[in-house]
Amino acid sequence: MNNKTRIYFLFLFFTGIQFLSAQNDIDVDKQFKYAINLYQSGEYDHALSVFKKISIELPYNQKTTAAYIFVGKTYLQMNDLSSATQYLQDFLEQYPESEYKVEAQLSLVKVFYLRKDYEKAFENVLDLVASSNQSEYKKYSSSLGEKIAVNYIELNQLKNYYDNPSLSSLKPYLLLLIGEKEQSENNFSDASKTFKELINKYPDSDPADKAEKLISKIGNKNKEAASENLLAVLLPLHNIANGEKIASAGEILEGIKYAISEYNQENETQVGLVIRDTGNDSTTISQISDEISSLPSIKAIIGPIFSNEVRYTLEDFKYSGIPVISPTATDNDLTKLSEYFFQANPSFSMRGKVIAQYAYYVAGKRNMAVMSAQQGYSVLLADAFINEFKNIGGNIIVNSKYNDGSYDLNQSLSAIASNTDNLDGIYLPLSNKMNAAPLLSQMVQQQINIPLFGNQDWFFAKGFETSSELSNQLSFTSDFFLDYNDSSFISFSKDFVQKTGFDINRNVLYGYDTAIYLLNLISNGADSRSSLINVMESGIEVKGYHNFIAFGKEHINKFLNIIRYKDGKFELVDHFKSGE
Repeated sequence: MNNKTRIYFLFLFFTGIQFLSAQNDIDVDKQFKYAINLYQSGEYDHALSVFKKISIELPYNQKTTAAYIFVGKTYLQMNDLSSATQYLQDFLEQYPESEYKVEAQLSLVKVFYLRKDYEKAFENVLDLVASSNQSEYKKYSSSLGEKIAVNYIELNQLKNYYDNPSLSSLKPYLLLLIGEKEQSENNFSDASKTFKELINKYPDSDPADKAEKLISKIGNKNKEAASENLLAVLLPLHNIANGEKIASAGEILEGIKYAISEYNQENETQVGLVIRDTGNDSTTISQISDEISSLPSIKAIIGPIFSNEVRYTLEDFKYSGIPVISPTATDNDLTKLSEYFFQANPSFSMRGKVIAQYAYYVAGKRNMAVMSAQQGYSVLLADAFINEFKNIGGNIIVNSKYNDGSYDLNQSLSAIASNTDNLDGIYLPLSNKMNAAPLLSQMVQQQINIPLFGNQDWFFAKGFETSSELSNQLSFTSDFFLDYNDSSFISFSKDFVQKTGFDINRNVLYGYDTAIYLLNLISNGADSRSSLINVMESGIEVKGYHNFIAFGKEHINKFLNIIRYKDGKFELVDHFKSGE
């Protein structure tokens, strides 16, 4: 073989290797993206096997380190803290220069926090503050350290860290934490001295800038701390993007303020409010959390009202120990994000569970059909209903789907029509009120005439006149129902309008009833963050105007109103409480 031929074959050989390598990279990249999707969907067992394959079983590749850290993060999501610790620490030992090093350290902080090993969590945060070169990580780590220090590290221990020669580069930061800890314990005089020492010794440091701002606020905090019990209210009163007022938030606030005023007129022990406008903005919420977390007199937080805001808030307040209760957020996964969060407005999964139990235990139904839209939250409600109904002993004979907005439902209804002799009822959760009229019309056409169960979108539906006989068999759940003829409500409504200038509506009552729930617990001795959480988890029931409220270990309100449609009117059948 001459030299030209040899060179040509070598060229083909190495080109082939590069091609195969590129193909392998593409395959690995696809597997990694697939695992990420599984992880984000909560399918942790499946995601874990793919991450392990990429990081451990396959040769080193462009996704090895990213997949390795996700092995640890996935174990953390599964609450396998021992395995999470092992893989995260192994990652730091094997890849000390990795771009994901900080991510691994932050995950370890969470592991130690969940283990209640707060000093170890704090020491890892100190290492991050000292070593992180990326401003966003440094800022986040510093904020995280403040929250852990104020809530879980003793003042003397913080002073020991400050005196440690190996932490000399962190002295400004540690002085700030000492001052914040003193402030949280209402030692405002000592806190002022500590902040002034920080400003004098380290005038050009970032902690000194923050100390100056904190000194200016101490006077206000002294006034706020004079009240034995404070409730923080976090609501998006304005949209920070365009400056416009958010009417629903303002109405909820009026309900809360009225409840506090009413309570303080009737009780010697007063409760105060600290009201903050979140602007529906994550940065604003983070700034609010720095302030609110350091006020020991704040016993609970009411708000926010939107599910996306709740996510921001739970992230920023996750180390605070303050119970957070949202009057309106309904996403299914919110209570899984924080051990301190409570959902006063039942989640979609709870709504499906409640109507399933009502249909089985109260209405005596055993064999049901389910028909839901393929789009929107109708699917979530249907899945929750099916799971619960089957768990308590019921049978799902037909599970039919239709396209939202479709006016041709004959095919979807045909399976139900052919099984009417075997069915006790149909669960019809709507995610679009416009679907009600064609559903009722075509059910009449197919001679379906059995009890119907649904969700509160039926409140706003049209087409009941299509078949009065069928419509009169409709019962559904709702998180609000106002009895305008009730004498106590008439008196309450009249007084509210006179004092506030606002008319009573569902938003006002979302705020009022949530505040009344907390005030009821406080008046009965639950006057600390931990005691409030314990009492809420015990399942205590408090009557509200729009709905009753009772939590449990799930941290989701178990009550919903059961509404019946009869002869052109909606009437309250029951305040129904879900069992475990």
